[in-house]
Amino acid sequence: MRRILLITSIALTLTGVQTAAQSSSTKSNVTHPGATSCAAKAMTLEDAAKERKALASLDANDVASAQLDLIALAKKYPCRFELQAAAGMALAEVDNINDALPYLRHAHALRPTDDAIAFNLALAEVKTGNADAAMPLLQKVALQSPNRADVQLALAAAFMLSKRPADAAAAFHKASTNLTAAGQAMPLELRMDWALALLQSHHASEARDVLRSADGLQQSATALALLGEAAEAVGDYEEAARSFESAARLDPSEQMIVAYGNELLQHRTFGPAIEVLKYGTEKYPESQRMHLALGAAYFNNAMYSLAAPEFYTMLMRSPNDTLAADMLGRSCADTTAASLHECTALEGFAKEHPENAVAATYAATAILQRPTEIRDTQTAERLLQSALHADPKLADAWYQMGVLQQSRNLWNESATSLEHAITLQPDFADAHYRLSRAYSRMGRRDEAVAQVQLEMKYRQENKDANSLRMQKIVRILTVDKQP
Repeated sequence: MRRILLITSIALTLTGVQTAAQSSSTKSNVTHPGATSCAAKAMTLEDAAKERKALASLDANDVASAQLDLIALAKKYPCRFELQAAAGMALAEVDNINDALPYLRHAHALRPTDDAIAFNLALAEVKTGNADAAMPLLQKVALQSPNRADVQLALAAAFMLSKRPADAAAAFHKASTNLTAAGQAMPLELRMDWALALLQSHHASEARDVLRSADGLQQSATALALLGEAAEAVGDYEEAARSFESAARLDPSEQMIVAYGNELLQHRTFGPAIEVLKYGTEKYPESQRMHLALGAAYFNNAMYSLAAPEFYTMLMRSPNDTLAADMLGRSCADTTAASLHECTALEGFAKEHPENAVAATYAATAILQRPTEIRDTQTAERLLQSALHADPKLADAWYQMGVLQQSRNLWNESATSLEHAITLQPDFADAHYRLSRAYSRMGRRDEAVAQVQLEMKYRQENKDANSLRMQKIVRILTVDKQP
Protein backbone atom coordinates (compact mmCIF):
# COMPACT_ATOMS: atom_id res chain seq x y z
CA MET A 1 0.00 0.00 0.00
CA ARG A 2 2.15 2.86 -1.27
CA ARG A 3 1.88 6.11 0.65
CA ILE A 4 3.06 9.68 0.30
CA LEU A 5 5.38 10.72 3.10
CA LEU A 6 3.64 12.98 5.60
CA ILE A 7 5.61 15.59 7.54
CA THR A 8 2.81 17.99 8.32
CA SER A 9 3.11 17.18 12.00
CA ILE A 10 6.48 18.99 12.07
CA ALA A 11 5.55 22.61 12.74
CA LEU A 12 7.63 25.65 11.89
CA THR A 13 8.55 27.56 15.04
CA LEU A 14 10.20 30.82 16.07
CA THR A 15 11.98 29.11 18.97
CA GLY A 16 15.53 30.41 19.17
CA VAL A 17 15.01 33.35 16.79
CA GLN A 18 16.52 36.49 18.29
CA THR A 19 14.46 39.55 19.09
CA ALA A 20 14.15 42.61 16.88
CA ALA A 21 16.20 44.67 19.29
CA GLN A 22 19.01 42.11 19.19
CA SER A 23 19.01 41.97 15.40
CA SER A 24 18.60 45.64 14.54
CA SER A 25 22.30 46.23 13.88
CA THR A 26 22.73 43.29 11.50
CA LYS A 27 24.04 44.25 8.04
CA SER A 28 24.20 42.32 4.76
CA ASN A 29 24.49 42.89 1.03
CA VAL A 30 21.84 40.28 0.19
CA THR A 31 19.04 41.54 -2.05
CA HIS A 32 15.39 40.89 -1.29
CA PRO A 33 12.09 41.28 -3.17
CA GLY A 34 11.07 44.92 -2.88
CA ALA A 35 14.53 46.13 -1.87
CA THR A 36 17.51 47.05 -4.06
CA SER A 37 20.05 46.32 -1.33
CA CYS A 38 20.30 45.55 2.34
CA ALA A 39 21.69 48.52 4.22
CA ALA A 40 21.18 49.63 7.81
CA LYS A 41 18.06 51.75 8.10
CA ALA A 42 16.71 53.33 11.22
CA MET A 43 13.15 52.36 12.08
CA THR A 44 10.61 55.09 12.67
CA LEU A 45 8.74 55.18 15.96
CA GLU A 46 5.49 54.42 14.14
CA ASP A 47 7.01 51.38 12.44
CA ALA A 48 8.58 50.20 15.70
CA ALA A 49 5.13 50.27 17.28
CA LYS A 50 3.71 48.32 14.35
CA GLU A 51 6.52 45.78 14.69
CA ARG A 52 5.88 45.25 18.41
CA LYS A 53 2.16 44.85 17.83
CA ALA A 54 2.60 42.46 14.87
CA LEU A 55 5.13 40.28 16.72
CA ALA A 56 2.87 40.15 19.76
CA SER A 57 -0.04 39.07 17.54
CA LEU A 58 2.15 36.41 15.95
CA ASP A 59 3.24 35.14 19.38
CA ALA A 60 -0.46 34.94 20.30
CA ASN A 61 -1.15 32.91 17.11
CA ASP A 62 -3.20 35.76 15.65
CA VAL A 63 -1.55 35.38 12.25
CA ALA A 64 -4.24 37.26 10.32
CA SER A 65 -3.65 40.44 12.32
CA ALA A 66 0.13 40.17 12.06
CA GLN A 67 0.74 39.09 8.49
CA LEU A 68 0.17 42.26 6.44
CA ASP A 69 2.20 44.50 8.74
CA LEU A 70 5.04 41.97 9.00
CA ILE A 71 5.31 41.64 5.23
CA ALA A 72 5.24 45.40 4.71
CA LEU A 73 7.84 45.98 7.41
CA ALA A 74 10.07 43.14 6.17
CA LYS A 75 10.17 44.73 2.72
CA LYS A 76 10.83 48.19 4.17
CA TYR A 77 13.57 46.99 6.56
CA PRO A 78 15.36 44.12 4.80
CA CYS A 79 18.24 44.16 7.32
CA ARG A 80 16.05 43.32 10.31
CA PHE A 81 16.52 39.61 10.80
CA GLU A 82 13.50 38.99 12.99
CA LEU A 83 11.16 40.79 10.58
CA GLN A 84 12.36 38.58 7.73
CA ALA A 85 11.94 35.48 9.88
CA ALA A 86 8.57 36.57 11.28
CA ALA A 87 7.14 37.43 7.84
CA GLY A 88 8.22 34.03 6.55
CA MET A 89 6.77 32.27 9.58
CA ALA A 90 3.47 34.14 9.30
CA LEU A 91 3.08 33.05 5.68
CA ALA A 92 4.14 29.50 6.46
CA GLU A 93 1.67 29.35 9.34
CA VAL A 94 -1.18 29.59 6.81
CA ASP A 95 0.53 27.06 4.48
CA ASN A 96 1.63 29.75 2.03
CA ILE A 97 5.05 28.10 1.85
CA ASN A 98 6.08 29.36 -1.58
CA ASP A 99 5.58 32.98 -0.54
CA ALA A 100 7.24 32.30 2.82
CA LEU A 101 10.45 30.93 1.32
CA PRO A 102 12.02 34.23 0.10
CA TYR A 103 11.69 35.72 3.60
CA LEU A 104 13.05 32.61 5.32
CA ARG A 105 15.93 32.41 2.87
CA HIS A 106 16.72 36.07 3.41
CA ALA A 107 16.62 35.63 7.18
CA HIS A 108 19.06 32.71 6.88
CA ALA A 109 21.35 34.77 4.67
CA LEU A 110 21.33 37.52 7.31
CA ARG A 111 22.20 35.08 10.08
CA PRO A 112 23.48 31.75 8.70
CA THR A 113 24.61 30.54 12.13
CA ASP A 114 21.10 30.65 13.59
CA ASP A 115 19.99 27.02 13.86
CA ALA A 116 16.34 27.88 14.46
CA ILE A 117 15.89 29.77 11.22
CA ALA A 118 18.04 27.22 9.36
CA PHE A 119 15.72 24.46 10.54
CA ASN A 120 12.57 26.38 9.67
CA LEU A 121 13.93 27.22 6.22
CA ALA A 122 14.91 23.59 5.65
CA LEU A 123 11.48 22.37 6.69
CA ALA A 124 9.83 24.82 4.29
CA GLU A 125 12.14 23.63 1.50
CA VAL A 126 11.16 20.03 2.23
CA LYS A 127 7.48 20.90 2.14
CA THR A 128 7.93 22.35 -1.35
CA GLY A 129 9.87 19.29 -2.49
CA ASN A 130 13.31 20.93 -2.61
CA ALA A 131 15.28 18.26 -0.78
CA ASP A 132 18.63 19.37 -2.23
CA ALA A 133 18.31 22.77 -0.59
CA ALA A 134 17.06 21.34 2.70
CA MET A 135 19.59 18.55 3.19
CA PRO A 136 22.75 20.53 4.08
CA LEU A 137 20.79 22.80 6.41
CA LEU A 138 19.27 19.87 8.26
CA GLN A 139 22.52 17.93 8.49
CA LYS A 140 24.22 20.97 10.01
CA VAL A 141 21.43 21.45 12.56
CA ALA A 142 21.47 17.72 13.37
CA LEU A 143 25.18 17.93 14.20
CA GLN A 144 24.52 20.82 16.56
CA SER A 145 21.40 19.24 18.11
CA PRO A 146 21.67 15.43 17.80
CA ASN A 147 18.79 14.82 20.24
CA ARG A 148 16.11 16.75 18.31
CA ALA A 149 13.49 14.36 16.97
CA ASP A 150 11.92 17.02 14.74
CA VAL A 151 15.21 17.55 12.91
CA GLN A 152 15.60 13.82 12.31
CA LEU A 153 12.02 13.59 11.02
CA ALA A 154 12.63 16.44 8.60
CA LEU A 155 15.86 14.74 7.51
CA ALA A 156 13.91 11.53 6.91
CA ALA A 157 11.46 13.43 4.73
CA ALA A 158 14.31 14.99 2.73
CA PHE A 159 15.94 11.59 2.23
CA MET A 160 12.67 10.12 0.98
CA LEU A 161 12.26 12.99 -1.48
CA SER A 162 15.80 12.25 -2.68
CA LYS A 163 14.93 8.55 -3.08
CA ARG A 164 17.30 7.48 -0.31
CA PRO A 165 14.98 5.27 1.76
CA ALA A 166 17.76 3.55 3.71
CA ASP A 167 19.04 6.91 4.98
CA ALA A 168 15.46 7.95 5.71
CA ALA A 169 14.89 4.80 7.75
CA ALA A 170 18.03 5.54 9.79
CA ALA A 171 16.78 9.07 10.47
CA PHE A 172 13.37 7.75 11.52
CA HIS A 173 15.12 5.35 13.92
CA LYS A 174 17.07 8.22 15.49
CA ALA A 175 13.88 10.27 15.79
CA SER A 176 12.13 7.36 17.51
CA THR A 177 15.05 6.92 19.92
CA ASN A 178 15.00 10.64 20.76
CA LEU A 179 11.24 10.61 21.33
CA THR A 180 11.48 7.55 23.57
CA ALA A 181 14.22 9.21 25.62
CA ALA A 182 11.88 12.17 26.07
CA GLY A 183 9.05 9.89 27.20
CA GLN A 184 7.09 10.27 23.96
CA ALA A 185 5.93 7.81 21.33
CA MET A 186 6.19 8.27 17.58
CA PRO A 187 2.70 8.87 16.14
CA LEU A 188 1.18 6.18 13.94
CA GLU A 189 1.38 8.32 10.78
CA LEU A 190 5.13 8.75 11.19
CA ARG A 191 5.57 5.07 12.01
CA MET A 192 3.86 4.32 8.70
CA ASP A 193 6.33 6.61 6.93
CA TRP A 194 9.17 4.84 8.73
CA ALA A 195 7.82 1.45 7.68
CA LEU A 196 7.51 2.65 4.10
CA ALA A 197 11.16 3.72 4.12
CA LEU A 198 12.14 0.30 5.46
CA LEU A 199 10.06 -1.48 2.83
CA GLN A 200 11.58 0.56 0.04
CA SER A 201 15.08 -0.23 1.35
CA HIS A 202 14.22 -3.96 1.46
CA HIS A 203 13.99 -4.32 5.23
CA ALA A 204 10.48 -5.76 5.36
CA SER A 205 10.93 -7.59 8.67
CA GLU A 206 11.93 -4.35 10.41
CA ALA A 207 9.02 -2.56 8.75
CA ARG A 208 6.65 -5.15 10.15
CA ASP A 209 8.08 -4.74 13.65
CA VAL A 210 7.71 -0.94 13.45
CA LEU A 211 4.04 -1.29 12.54
CA ARG A 212 3.23 -4.10 14.96
CA SER A 213 4.31 -1.95 17.90
CA ALA A 214 2.38 1.13 16.78
CA ASP A 215 -0.39 2.52 18.95
CA GLY A 216 -3.69 2.69 17.08
CA LEU A 217 -2.72 0.10 14.46
CA GLN A 218 -6.05 -1.72 14.62
CA GLN A 219 -7.97 1.51 14.06
CA SER A 220 -6.14 2.45 10.83
CA ALA A 221 -7.01 0.66 7.61
CA THR A 222 -4.02 2.22 5.82
CA ALA A 223 -1.61 1.05 8.54
CA LEU A 224 -3.09 -2.46 8.48
CA ALA A 225 -2.73 -2.62 4.71
CA LEU A 226 0.89 -1.47 4.99
CA LEU A 227 1.45 -4.19 7.60
CA GLY A 228 -0.04 -6.65 5.11
CA GLU A 229 2.45 -5.50 2.50
CA ALA A 230 5.33 -5.93 4.94
CA ALA A 231 4.13 -9.39 5.97
CA GLU A 232 3.79 -10.38 2.30
CA ALA A 233 7.35 -9.25 1.63
CA VAL A 234 8.60 -11.27 4.61
CA GLY A 235 6.74 -14.36 3.37
CA ASP A 236 4.18 -14.54 6.17
CA TYR A 237 1.16 -14.92 3.89
CA GLU A 238 -1.27 -15.72 6.69
CA GLU A 239 -0.52 -12.47 8.53
CA ALA A 240 -0.64 -10.61 5.22
CA ALA A 241 -4.11 -11.95 4.44
CA ARG A 242 -5.37 -11.19 7.97
CA SER A 243 -4.02 -7.65 7.80
CA PHE A 244 -5.54 -6.93 4.38
CA GLU A 245 -8.84 -8.43 5.51
CA SER A 246 -8.89 -6.29 8.65
CA ALA A 247 -8.11 -3.21 6.55
CA ALA A 248 -10.95 -3.97 4.14
CA ARG A 249 -13.43 -4.57 6.97
CA LEU A 250 -12.41 -1.33 8.65
CA ASP A 251 -12.50 0.63 5.40
CA PRO A 252 -14.44 -1.18 2.63
CA SER A 253 -13.18 1.24 -0.01
CA GLU A 254 -12.33 0.17 -3.54
CA GLN A 255 -8.63 0.45 -2.78
CA MET A 256 -8.79 -1.77 0.32
CA ILE A 257 -11.05 -4.43 -1.25
CA VAL A 258 -8.80 -4.68 -4.31
CA ALA A 259 -5.74 -4.97 -2.04
CA TYR A 260 -7.34 -7.81 -0.06
CA GLY A 261 -8.58 -9.59 -3.18
CA ASN A 262 -5.16 -9.20 -4.79
CA GLU A 263 -3.50 -10.79 -1.77
CA LEU A 264 -5.81 -13.80 -2.06
CA LEU A 265 -5.16 -14.02 -5.81
CA GLN A 266 -1.40 -14.08 -5.32
CA HIS A 267 -1.68 -17.24 -3.28
CA ARG A 268 -4.27 -18.92 -5.48
CA THR A 269 -7.04 -18.93 -2.89
CA PHE A 270 -9.53 -18.30 -5.65
CA GLY A 271 -12.72 -19.26 -3.82
CA PRO A 272 -12.34 -16.65 -1.06
CA ALA A 273 -11.00 -14.15 -3.61
CA ILE A 274 -14.13 -14.57 -5.73
CA GLU A 275 -16.41 -13.90 -2.77
CA VAL A 276 -14.48 -10.77 -1.76
CA LEU A 277 -14.30 -9.42 -5.30
CA LYS A 278 -17.93 -10.19 -6.11
CA TYR A 279 -18.83 -7.97 -3.18
CA GLY A 280 -16.39 -5.39 -4.52
CA THR A 281 -17.90 -5.30 -8.02
CA GLU A 282 -21.39 -4.94 -6.53
CA LYS A 283 -20.22 -2.06 -4.33
CA TYR A 284 -18.07 -0.44 -7.03
CA PRO A 285 -19.57 -1.52 -10.37
CA GLU A 286 -17.60 1.12 -12.31
CA SER A 287 -14.20 -0.04 -11.03
CA GLN A 288 -12.04 -1.48 -13.82
CA ARG A 289 -9.57 -2.88 -11.30
CA MET A 290 -12.32 -4.73 -9.48
CA HIS A 291 -13.57 -6.38 -12.69
CA LEU A 292 -9.99 -7.27 -13.66
CA ALA A 293 -9.36 -8.91 -10.29
CA LEU A 294 -12.67 -10.81 -10.27
CA GLY A 295 -12.20 -11.91 -13.88
CA ALA A 296 -8.71 -13.16 -13.04
CA ALA A 297 -10.06 -15.12 -10.07
CA TYR A 298 -12.72 -16.76 -12.24
CA PHE A 299 -10.28 -17.44 -15.07
CA ASN A 300 -7.66 -19.07 -12.87
CA ASN A 301 -10.36 -21.13 -11.20
CA ALA A 302 -11.32 -22.44 -14.69
CA MET A 303 -14.69 -20.65 -14.49
CA TYR A 304 -14.39 -19.20 -18.00
CA SER A 305 -18.07 -18.54 -18.57
CA LEU A 306 -18.03 -16.27 -15.51
CA ALA A 307 -14.67 -14.69 -16.35
CA ALA A 308 -15.70 -13.59 -19.86
CA PRO A 309 -18.41 -11.09 -18.74
CA GLU A 310 -15.95 -9.36 -16.39
CA PHE A 311 -13.36 -8.82 -19.13
CA TYR A 312 -16.08 -7.86 -21.61
CA THR A 313 -17.28 -5.16 -19.21
CA MET A 314 -13.74 -3.78 -19.05
CA LEU A 315 -13.37 -3.84 -22.82
CA MET A 316 -16.64 -2.01 -23.45
CA ARG A 317 -15.48 0.80 -21.18
CA SER A 318 -11.91 0.91 -22.49
CA PRO A 319 -11.83 -0.24 -26.13
CA ASN A 320 -8.02 0.05 -26.30
CA ASP A 321 -7.44 -2.17 -23.28
CA THR A 322 -5.33 -4.98 -24.75
CA LEU A 323 -5.19 -6.93 -21.49
CA ALA A 324 -8.99 -7.05 -21.27
CA ALA A 325 -9.17 -8.16 -24.92
CA ASP A 326 -6.50 -10.80 -24.31
CA MET A 327 -8.22 -12.25 -21.23
CA LEU A 328 -11.66 -12.12 -22.87
CA GLY A 329 -10.31 -13.95 -25.91
CA ARG A 330 -8.65 -16.61 -23.77
CA SER A 331 -11.84 -17.05 -21.75
CA CYS A 332 -13.90 -17.41 -24.92
CA ALA A 333 -11.46 -19.97 -26.30
CA ASP A 334 -12.91 -22.45 -23.83
CA THR A 335 -15.94 -24.34 -25.16
CA THR A 336 -17.94 -23.62 -21.99
CA ALA A 337 -17.83 -19.89 -22.76
CA ALA A 338 -17.70 -19.78 -26.56
CA SER A 339 -21.46 -19.38 -27.01
CA LEU A 340 -21.81 -16.54 -24.49
CA HIS A 341 -23.09 -13.21 -25.76
CA GLU A 342 -19.85 -11.57 -24.60
CA CYS A 343 -17.85 -14.00 -26.74
CA THR A 344 -19.97 -13.76 -29.87
CA ALA A 345 -19.93 -9.97 -29.50
CA LEU A 346 -16.13 -9.94 -29.61
CA GLU A 347 -16.19 -10.18 -33.39
CA GLY A 348 -18.40 -7.10 -33.74
CA PHE A 349 -16.27 -5.22 -31.23
CA ALA A 350 -13.11 -6.01 -33.21
CA LYS A 351 -14.69 -4.69 -36.40
CA GLU A 352 -15.71 -1.45 -34.67
CA HIS A 353 -12.27 -1.02 -33.10
CA PRO A 354 -9.67 -2.06 -35.68
CA GLU A 355 -6.96 -0.35 -33.65
CA ASN A 356 -7.24 -3.06 -30.98
CA ALA A 357 -5.09 -5.76 -32.57
CA VAL A 358 -5.48 -8.15 -29.64
CA ALA A 359 -9.29 -8.03 -29.84
CA ALA A 360 -9.18 -8.74 -33.58
CA THR A 361 -6.79 -11.64 -33.06
CA TYR A 362 -8.96 -13.30 -30.46
CA ALA A 363 -12.14 -12.70 -32.40
CA ALA A 364 -10.47 -14.57 -35.27
CA THR A 365 -9.28 -17.27 -32.87
CA ALA A 366 -12.85 -17.82 -31.64
CA ILE A 367 -14.05 -18.19 -35.24
CA LEU A 368 -11.32 -20.72 -36.06
CA GLN A 369 -12.30 -22.85 -33.07
CA ARG A 370 -15.90 -23.22 -34.23
CA PRO A 371 -17.11 -26.43 -35.89
CA THR A 372 -16.15 -26.64 -39.58
CA GLU A 373 -19.70 -26.19 -40.84
CA ILE A 374 -20.09 -22.76 -39.17
CA ARG A 375 -16.49 -21.59 -39.38
CA ASP A 376 -16.26 -18.33 -41.37
CA THR A 377 -12.58 -18.38 -42.36
CA GLN A 378 -12.89 -15.33 -44.61
CA THR A 379 -14.03 -13.19 -41.69
CA ALA A 380 -11.26 -14.67 -39.56
CA GLU A 381 -8.71 -13.78 -42.23
CA ARG A 382 -9.96 -10.20 -42.47
CA LEU A 383 -9.75 -9.83 -38.69
CA LEU A 384 -6.19 -11.17 -38.64
CA GLN A 385 -5.17 -8.87 -41.45
CA SER A 386 -6.66 -5.98 -39.50
CA ALA A 387 -4.72 -7.07 -36.38
CA LEU A 388 -1.43 -7.28 -38.27
CA HIS A 389 -2.06 -3.90 -39.88
CA ALA A 390 -2.63 -2.38 -36.41
CA ASP A 391 0.30 -4.23 -34.82
CA PRO A 392 2.66 -6.12 -37.18
CA LYS A 393 4.70 -7.23 -34.14
CA LEU A 394 1.87 -9.18 -32.50
CA ALA A 395 3.12 -12.76 -32.40
CA ASP A 396 -0.33 -14.22 -31.63
CA ALA A 397 -1.78 -12.71 -34.81
CA TRP A 398 0.95 -14.25 -36.98
CA TYR A 399 0.41 -17.57 -35.23
CA GLN A 400 -3.33 -17.56 -35.84
CA MET A 401 -2.72 -16.60 -39.48
CA GLY A 402 -0.51 -19.67 -39.74
CA VAL A 403 -3.25 -21.82 -38.18
CA LEU A 404 -5.77 -20.47 -40.70
CA GLN A 405 -3.43 -21.11 -43.61
CA GLN A 406 -2.84 -24.68 -42.46
CA SER A 407 -6.60 -25.26 -42.34
CA ARG A 408 -6.53 -24.40 -46.07
CA ASN A 409 -3.49 -26.62 -46.71
CA LEU A 410 -1.38 -23.55 -47.51
CA TRP A 411 1.72 -25.01 -45.87
CA ASN A 412 4.35 -22.74 -47.43
CA GLU A 413 2.38 -19.64 -46.51
CA SER A 414 1.79 -20.95 -43.00
CA ALA A 415 5.52 -21.53 -42.54
CA THR A 416 6.20 -17.87 -43.34
CA SER A 417 3.56 -16.68 -40.86
CA LEU A 418 4.78 -19.00 -38.12
CA GLU A 419 8.39 -17.97 -38.68
CA HIS A 420 7.28 -14.37 -38.09
CA ALA A 421 5.59 -15.45 -34.84
CA ILE A 422 8.71 -17.23 -33.61
CA THR A 423 10.98 -14.34 -34.54
CA LEU A 424 8.81 -12.07 -32.40
CA GLN A 425 8.40 -14.61 -29.58
CA PRO A 426 11.13 -17.29 -29.64
CA ASP A 427 9.60 -19.32 -26.78
CA PHE A 428 6.20 -19.66 -28.52
CA ALA A 429 5.79 -23.42 -28.07
CA ASP A 430 2.57 -23.77 -30.09
CA ALA A 431 4.13 -21.87 -33.00
CA HIS A 432 7.12 -24.24 -33.01
CA TYR A 433 4.73 -27.21 -33.10
CA ARG A 434 2.73 -25.78 -36.01
CA LEU A 435 5.94 -24.86 -37.86
CA SER A 436 7.20 -28.43 -37.46
CA ARG A 437 4.02 -29.63 -39.19
CA ALA A 438 4.53 -27.14 -42.02
CA TYR A 439 8.17 -28.15 -42.53
CA SER A 440 7.18 -31.83 -42.49
CA ARG A 441 4.59 -31.26 -45.23
CA MET A 442 7.16 -29.31 -47.22
CA GLY A 443 9.69 -32.16 -47.00
CA ARG A 444 12.07 -30.29 -44.70
CA ARG A 445 12.44 -33.21 -42.27
CA ASP A 446 15.50 -32.11 -40.32
CA GLU A 447 14.04 -28.67 -39.71
CA ALA A 448 10.75 -30.25 -38.64
CA VAL A 449 12.58 -32.37 -36.05
CA ALA A 450 14.42 -29.29 -34.78
CA GLN A 451 11.10 -27.47 -34.34
CA VAL A 452 9.66 -30.39 -32.37
CA GLN A 453 12.65 -30.27 -30.04
CA LEU A 454 12.21 -26.53 -29.55
CA GLU A 455 8.50 -27.03 -28.91
CA MET A 456 9.25 -29.58 -26.19
CA LYS A 457 11.88 -27.32 -24.64
CA TYR A 458 9.70 -24.23 -24.46
CA ARG A 459 6.56 -26.08 -23.44
CA GLN A 460 8.45 -27.44 -20.46
CA GLU A 461 9.77 -23.98 -19.57
CA ASN A 462 6.41 -22.26 -20.03
CA LYS A 463 4.08 -25.02 -18.94
CA ASP A 464 2.10 -22.63 -16.77
CA ALA A 465 1.38 -19.72 -19.13
CA ASN A 466 -1.69 -18.76 -17.09
CA SER A 467 0.56 -18.27 -14.09
CA LEU A 468 2.63 -15.76 -16.06
CA ARG A 469 -0.51 -13.84 -17.01
CA MET A 470 -1.62 -13.96 -13.41
CA GLN A 471 1.67 -12.42 -12.31
CA LYS A 472 1.11 -9.57 -14.77
CA ILE A 473 -2.38 -8.93 -13.39
CA VAL A 474 -1.12 -9.03 -9.80
CA ARG A 475 1.58 -6.50 -10.69
CA ILE A 476 -1.03 -4.20 -12.20
CA LEU A 477 -3.25 -4.46 -9.12
CA THR A 478 -0.28 -3.97 -6.80
CA VAL A 479 1.17 -0.93 -8.55
CA ASP A 480 -2.12 0.82 -9.29
CA LYS A 481 -3.29 1.60 -5.78
CA GLN A 482 -5.39 4.62 -6.54
CA PRO A 483 -9.07 4.42 -7.51
